[in-house]
Amino acid sequence: SLIPYTIGQVSKNFEENAIIDQWIQWTTSELQPPIADIFINATKPPEQKQPLHIQYSKYRIMQQTILLDKELKNKRFLVADKFSLADLILCSYAQIHSILHTDLSIYPNFNKWYHSVIDYPSLATAKSKKLVILS
Repeated sequence: SLIPYTIGQVSKNFEENAIIDQWIQWTTSELQPPIADIFINATKPPEQKQPLHIQYSKYRIMQQTILLDKELKNKRFLVADKFSLADLILCSYAQIHSILHTDLSIYPNFNKWYHSVIDYPSLATAKSKKLVILS
């Protein structure tokens, strides 16, 4: 059987599923590592922290955000204008911007997408029931 990639229904479009897979792989290979580096560094004792390494990780996150901003031009969601698992997973990692206090207004397409995802009705319901925490 197909894995349910689109929220609420199974997509029978294999091309869309492949693109969703690509975005999930991109998120875990490109965005997750610098985010993990920041959190790992934050847990170290002060004398072991590497401020330049943290700055480099932030820089890598911003590079990926710029790429996403360009990719999301004229798009509400990542794939076929449908809310999908790719949006949900990427959004969970994009939460780093609230921790970094990023001014998302300088990334208008990314900002619009981000709010489309966190305001998505089923996700908003889960937030209201405190099943998920999104900022």
